[in-house]
This record gives sequence, structure tokens and C-alpha cells, in this order.
Amino acid sequence: GYGDNRDPHSVPTRRSSDLTATNGAWIGTKKGILQLVQPTWKDVPHTEKSARFEAHAFGANPQQMPLAVNSTDWLVKFDVERNEWDNLLKLPFESDSRQFLSMPLNGRLWILNADIAWQVQLEPPAVLRQIELPQALRGSKDPPTRLLATVQDKIYAYGGGGAFRLESTGWVRCAPDAASEPVVSMQTLKNGSSLLVGLRDRVERWCQGKKESSWTPPDVPDFHSLSFARETSDGRIILGTKGLGLYIMHGAKVTRLTVRDGLPSARIVCFWEATD
Repeated sequence: GYGDNRDPHSVPTRRSSDLTATNGAWIGTKKGILQLVQPTWKDVPHTEKSARFEAHAFGANPQQMPLAVNSTDWLVKFDVERNEWDNLLKLPFESDSRQFLSMPLNGRLWILNADIAWQVQLEPPAVLRQIELPQALRGSKDPPTRLLATVQDKIYAYGGGGAFRLESTGWVRCAPDAASEPVVSMQTLKNGSSLLVGLRDRVERWCQGKKESSWTPPDVPDFHSLSFARETSDGRIILGTKGLGLYIMHGAKVTRLTVRDGLPSARIVCFWEATD
């Protein structure tokens, strides 16, 4: 996902959210959802003309057809065979506020609406519970608050006020040394026990509340522009930055890609691994 339109095949909007690979590539934008059909983007039908799929109110992965929250407060699912959106569940909140969808796991997902996280069951569709965000994350905009659900049924909330894990007693700060630094991204690593955590000036690995390792780009003095960090299926670590291009870490080898290497923009906002 790029931050501008310098390439004719790049995303045709500056208000993009998530790019992923499910039966092709998908992106959720403020003006709707687009599907990548090489070599151009095409519109995917909306449930209605007034529907607006806001930034990050959309998600998909290779095992799950695209899901979204629309402007009429419905959780909707895309039917590939009919090329239409189906209403799954009328949500008990107004969609005027910013939303975020976690990736579906074990037939459930989390929807963040304003300062409340809602757990939703997909079959049969139902709202299971709602939980207020920790005070430190309420109203966070830079970076915005997001959610991470894991296969172990753990849920994390992170953003400008740091990172928290939901326990039976409530939200618990889960950063090493109880730090409250802004967290821009979180991902469960393939080993299932560690987290890849993106901070503004570095990327860290956390395991059971302890920092295992930390890395900062050595070629950029006073680095404070990380936008995300993700692990690929072959173990590489992809770091996106706000203006410095892309870093690819593979063992001890680090490769940096910029516009000089063919990237349409040096501002990288998201990354999703394709399955083809």
C-alpha cells in the first residue's frame, strides 16, 4: 500500500486502508472496496450506494471472504460467486465513528468502534460481548488504536498510549518495563509465542512480556518514521516507513528499497503477503 498515486497501477486514492490477498487483492477505501484485477483496479458492488467502508473497517485473508462494516451499521460479507455483499449482522452501534476489524479467527472477530471493542460471532451471527478500551488508548489518533486477535484467543489493543492485553480482570499493559510508547503495529510471529511490535523508532520482539530483541535502521540517524512491521511466511521481516521506503530483514541481511529501486512512493502504509 502506497501513500500516493505516482504509479498508474497503484491504489487510486490517498485514503486507503488495508490491502490483502483473497481471491485476488482487495483494498478498503473511504469510497468503497476495490478488487485488484490485473492490471487495473475495479469497483466491487456495495450493499447500497450510501455505504462507505471507512479506513480499516474492512478485512480479508486467504481463508475468509472479505468482511466490512458499512455506513448503515451492518457487518457485511462478500459473496464471490454472486459478486454481491450480504448482510450478516445489524450492529448495536452507530458507524459515524472510526472502526477497525480484527482478522477472523475461530469463527469470531473483534470490531473496534470509537472506544469500545465488540466481539462478534460469525456463525450464527451474534454480538458476544463489549469492552471499553483502556483509558490510555481512548481517543488515540497518532497512531490510531487497533486490535490484534491471536489463535490462542487473546486480544491486544495498541496505539498512541502503548499496548494492552485483555485478561479476565481487565486490560493489562503488556509492554516490557510497562512502557507507554506509541505502538504502530503488532503481529503474532509464526512460533505463536512471540509478538512482532513496531514502535516509531524501532521494531522489537516480545515474548511473555519481555523484550527478546530490538532493531533500528542503522543508516538513518534519528529514525522516527516506522509505519508497520510484518513477518512473511518464509520468516522475512518487512518494515514500512513514512518516507524512507521499505526494509526487508532476512536473517542478518537487511535490504532497503526506495523509489530509486522502483517503488512508486517512499511512504509505505501497509503490506499483505499474496498467496500466488
